[in-house]
Amino acid sequence: MAKGDSDPVAVSAYASFAERYDALAPIKPHNALYERPASLELLGDVTGLNILDAGCGSGICSEKLAGSGARVSAFDITPEMLALARQRCAGVDVDIRLGNLERALDWLADGSFDRILCSLALDYVEKLEPVFAEFSSRGLPGRLAGVLYGPSNARLAGHAHARDENLF
Repeated sequence: MAKGDSDPVAVSAYASFAERYDALAPIKPHNALYERPASLELLGDVTGLNILDAGCGSGICSEKLAGSGARVSAFDITPEMLALARQRCAGVDVDIRLGNLERALDWLADGSFDRILCSLALDYVEKLEPVFAEFSSRGLPGRLAGVLYGPSNARLAGHAHARDENLF
């Protein structure tokens, strides 16, 4: 978050190129061939499960998850991305809302998710511990399988290794 701003810098950045992102992300090799398939595969069979798509962007994964039989709750911080997600997910079981990973997810019930997907969003979060505490509270005890990916997020890998703990 930039000093003095009420919204993270990423909000204005993604707002400015939301439509271009939405057009390219489904076919961009990094997303289409690496990040998205790997993230979705790690979630396993989602049929009948409640899934949280945290930082859903334009809803690409939300749509795929709902199409695989999941009930999806999704949120993002950028209104322009949410508008695209609502268009993409029209007609499938996805509840899409405005939300911020750096704030409490208090509109979501504790223990309500079988899996949590947070793909390519944690690079924009300054303090990771509160995010994982929120994910931990929202996941079902013993069934939480969080998935995230951020190639430039070395501090996340360092955090997990340095503290020798499972972040989920």
